[in-house]
Amino acid sequence: LIYYIVARETGKYIIPPAQYTTKKLTVASSQVEIEVVTDGSAAGSVTGAGQQAAASGRDQQVPSAGSEVSLRMIMSDNEVYVGQPVTVTIKIYTRINLSGINDLRYPDFKGFLREDIETPPLKSLQQEVIGGTEYGTGVLQRFMLFPQVPGEIKIDPVQITAMVQQRTQGGDPFFDSFFSNVTTVPRTVSSEVSTIKVKPLPAPAPSDFYGAVGSFDISSSLSSTEIEVNDALT
Repeated sequence: LIYYIVARETGKYIIPPAQYTTKKLTVASSQVEIEVVTDGSAAGSVTGAGQQAAASGRDQQVPSAGSEVSLRMIMSDNEVYVGQPVTVTIKIYTRINLSGINDLRYPDFKGFLREDIETPPLKSLQQEVIGGTEYGTGVLQRFMLFPQVPGEIKIDPVQITAMVQQRTQGGDPFFDSFFSNVTTVPRTVSSEVSTIKVKPLPAPAPSDFYGAVGSFDISSSLSSTEIEVNDALT
């Protein structure tokens, strides 16, 4: 559950824990301390669970201003070495009703190799409040980019076709309020241009270097620890 509270007076307040009780168990949240200040004063302090929520809100970036539907290409890193993978998340934000999302179109990704990451189909949107505005959000696709050349490389926008629901009216102000119809209108939505700074690998390269960049874990295992003569072992 999400609750919005409005302070009516300045001062320091303690919001007691919320509790949920079943027949066998009672679960409680942490209490939250809030300081309410006048306009123009320094921001009040928030401790406990409220402090974590505030920090999370600062980390979130607001989608394109004024857009009812927007698309973001979120990079795991904007500065990497040649060959170092970058994880990319394509995420949609909407403030209006959609009946579907079609035709995810990628740019050429010049200077990169792309490898898709298995991403569950988007069946429903999650509600997020970003910058005081509520959005329906969802991840459309995740993939990895492997830069092949050094330099400041621009990545062209990703595009989708969003099926936007719009109400149509027949001109009668009385009947339209009860019997207005809903039509679906396709709308092209694009992400913004992104830039990744790709640094060259340190020179000279070691004699045993074969191009792999990053941190790797290697493990080994046997399919069985006890076998019969002439049985195969993996």
